Amino acid sequence: MRERANRAISGTMTALAVVLILGICAVSVALNARFGWTLGTTDFDRMVYATGSGLADAVKAALALAVVAAWRSRQVMRALLGCVMLVTFVALSLASSVGFASHQRDSMAAERRLEAAKLATRQAEIQRLRTERAALPKHRPAAAVKAALAGERTNYRWTSTRGCTDVTAPKSRVFCADFAALQAELATAERAAELDRRIWQISTEIQQTRTAATAKADPQAAALAAVTGVELDRVGPALAVLMAGVIELGSAFGLFVLVGG
Repeated sequence: MRERANRAISGTMTALAVVLILGICAVSVALNARFGWTLGTTDFDRMVYATGSGLADAVKAALALAVVAAWRSRQVMRALLGCVMLVTFVALSLASSVGFASHQRDSMAAERRLEAAKLATRQAEIQRLRTERAALPKHRPAAAVKAALAGERTNYRWTSTRGCTDVTAPKSRVFCADFAALQAELATAERAAELDRRIWQISTEIQQTRTAATAKADPQAAALAAVTGVELDRVGPALAVLMAGVIELGSAFGLFVLVGG
């Protein structure tokens, strides 16, 4: 009874492992087909490369079993040819997986460089705007200056000078000079408000860029680089090769290890 239960458990675990290995095979086929798609220059060429690469990757999963079966039946030539095919297909699949993973990492690195360049440009721009903002003369808020100008327009000298276009009396000159100073202050206040708006907008863009850069960072590679002392630019490709190797070895020899004994 216990032996039967153990066999049932063992069979269930083997079936589950086979399903997982088939899942790895599906991932490997998808990666190779995706990489094959990038090799073509037209849609037809892309389809041919993707289909061929995907089918070749799917075939390699059964080649290990076929080689062992041929060897056990003493079909030496068939076994040798199967070994050649297996090595060739595994090498092709590994190259495709590494190429795809490297392409993805290179794309992410290019995006990070572009974002870093945008960030530097935004930081230089916000520094320029802050410098200009600090150089502005002291002024009141634009609303207060507009209220003061509205009050000055009710002064009788505004009417007598025809809006400061016909100034003759000394007091009228003083009034119009003050009015012109208010207009200059209003222009300063409006420019300050515009600069404040641009500074806030660019600060928001900088924060968003930093958040996006953090989201696209590679914490795994960064952690390994910190622990091992290896440069980050070398850790990333090494991880890509390791991931590709795991997928390709699992898809090529997983079924043989589980059911080929």
